[in-house]
Amino acid sequence: MRKKIVLIVVVLLAVSTIVSGLSYQWDGEDSKNETNDTILSDSGIMADNTLYVGGTGNNNFTKIQYAIDNATDGDTVFVYNDSSPYEENVIVNKSITLTGEDKDTTVINGTGSGNTVTVEVNYVEVQGFSITYGDSAGIYVGGNDANITNNNIYSNSEGIDFSGSDSNIISDNDLWDNDWGVDIYRSSYNVFRNNSVEVKDSEVGFYFASDSLVNDIDTSNTVNGVSVLLVAGKDNVTVEDVNAVLPEKVKATNYGLINIYNCDNVTVTNATTANHEYHGIYIQGDNTNGSVENSTSYNNSYAGIRLEGATDTEVSNNTFYGNYYRGIRLNDADQNHISNNLVYNNAIDGIYIYQSSNTTISSNVLKENGDDGLSSYDSDDNIIENNTISSNDGNGIDLDSNNGNSIYYNTISSNNLDGIVLRGSSNYNTLKNNTVHSNDEYGIYIDSSDNNTIYHNNFFDNTYNGYDNGVNTWNASYPEGGNYWGDYNGSDNYSGPNQDQSGSDGIGDTPYDIPGDSNQDEYPLMEPTDDIVRFELELDSPEESDGWQFISLPLIPYDKSVEEALKDIDGSYDKVMYYDASQDDWQTFVPDRDEHYNDLGTWNREMGLWIHMTTNDTLVIDGDKPVSTDITLQPGWNMVGYPSGTNRIASDVLPSEVSKIAVFNKYAPYNIEYIYDLSTEVLVTGRGYWVYNSADQEVQWTVDY
Repeated sequence: MRKKIVLIVVVLLAVSTIVSGLSYQWDGEDSKNETNDTILSDSGIMADNTLYVGGTGNNNFTKIQYAIDNATDGDTVFVYNDSSPYEENVIVNKSITLTGEDKDTTVINGTGSGNTVTVEVNYVEVQGFSITYGDSAGIYVGGNDANITNNNIYSNSEGIDFSGSDSNIISDNDLWDNDWGVDIYRSSYNVFRNNSVEVKDSEVGFYFASDSLVNDIDTSNTVNGVSVLLVAGKDNVTVEDVNAVLPEKVKATNYGLINIYNCDNVTVTNATTANHEYHGIYIQGDNTNGSVENSTSYNNSYAGIRLEGATDTEVSNNTFYGNYYRGIRLNDADQNHISNNLVYNNAIDGIYIYQSSNTTISSNVLKENGDDGLSSYDSDDNIIENNTISSNDGNGIDLDSNNGNSIYYNTISSNNLDGIVLRGSSNYNTLKNNTVHSNDEYGIYIDSSDNNTIYHNNFFDNTYNGYDNGVNTWNASYPEGGNYWGDYNGSDNYSGPNQDQSGSDGIGDTPYDIPGDSNQDEYPLMEPTDDIVRFELELDSPEESDGWQFISLPLIPYDKSVEEALKDIDGSYDKVMYYDASQDDWQTFVPDRDEHYNDLGTWNREMGLWIHMTTNDTLVIDGDKPVSTDITLQPGWNMVGYPSGTNRIASDVLPSEVSKIAVFNKYAPYNIEYIYDLSTEVLVTGRGYWVYNSADQEVQWTVDY
């Protein structure tokens, strides 16, 4: 038995000699030694694989780097705050957990040289520190699957820098006073949650390189207290009610406050983005079937919204104003739909289209922009229709190097330059049923562009109605005719293709010469095109309904803004309301209220309106006569117009899925009377209606004029 005891003692002495002979980078005299609850080896490595830095434990390390150098994968390095600040540049080259005692008082100071903390390997956790004075980055992450959480990161060139680093989790960090808060380069699939970034002046909150957009940044992340968002590589997502209004103009990201990248069927609704040094909303990459609706973007330094590479995206019922470049910008974005937006007071163009094709721009109000209402470069086969474009500092519509576009039913007026411009070999475009008037220079100006067809337009009260130095066609064949020119002085005594038969036909007997070359409108119209109609509706202020009326438009108004459409009765009403069934949302317009607070901006023939009259008046609106109108009925109740010039029995024109309607009755409760037998009710031009779609899906209602 004594031999066994002696042998054990010898072995223990031998082990102790070996351990004590190992070399470690710590200075025993500088360490504050105090008894710990956990038994320590002489090396300072905890029995539970935790290494201590600072503090009062026996043989704790004096520098964080010393502890890391002596750790192995899976260890924890715990750093006390009593020796803070730790003035060193820490390199984490092992898969460890690096934990500070208190993020506010455990400081790593990089002394203005290089990165304060560099993560070189995978599976590293850094938490609970104040990390500062990195000449490059506060934390540089070069490995994958790191967890960076609960840190203060400030006064660095870059707060957190990712380079070739994927699948990290970054959460609950506070970053401020860095040139760039977060810099992401060649890095993907990182998840950001609950991070707060403060920036000022030229600093950037989140900077994404173009190869680093597949990351996940949700609205729990903020810059200067405002949510930022990056949705990437996801499908069937709804982003709603984001209020991203920066208190002052800064660079929250190098793209948008809301960013959508490589997604399918992502909807942005009821969002507000403002005061950003870049874009408000940025949709780019292989995005399809998305939508942006019922949102507002203003006072951003670039575009209110930018689509780049996106297809089949619907941008509708939004307001874009006061942006320092454009309201809406499309770059290489095809087959999109831009409709029913109010775009005004942007520093350059209302809408700018660059190398984007097969897109429909319809029923927008583009006014008071610093250059053109709509400008398009090198973009083909687009449809520009039913827009109201007025009072812009440049041209109403400017096409440069555009081919095969269709420009229909637009009202273009009071622009400081020309109404419509075709230049730079803009060929094979068709312009029809546009009304162009009261522009300061030309109604239409065509320069170095050929094979365009222009007919059934109305050009009047422009300083010069037309100019063309190309070879273009200014009329259809007889008897369809050409255009109406307000300064045409010919007579109409004859008819026929050669205007040599007796009797007038509404077409001038002599051609209209168009300045610039030898172009002529061979069949100038004597009156504005028949597609233009005038609608008059007497509106009283009945005591029984407390002044409310329920109305609709049977035409395509020249100006689709509510304010402009109702300017004829300005002062006789004080409120307008509309219910959007697709959004389950009531929208209002109040005269003289700041436009930012009026969420009902436009009025089209598909909509019924409740209008509160304060005195009797007559509404007079000029517009174009539609051939037919398609109205989408949502399941349940829909508030709609009746866009027809003919009164018809409801059962004859409504879809079979409509089981009941409600009509205005000033004597009925809430001014509404329900009709269940549709064969007894006549739909009347100018009235609004509630119609009930009993199907569980959308139904199309086509209304012939």
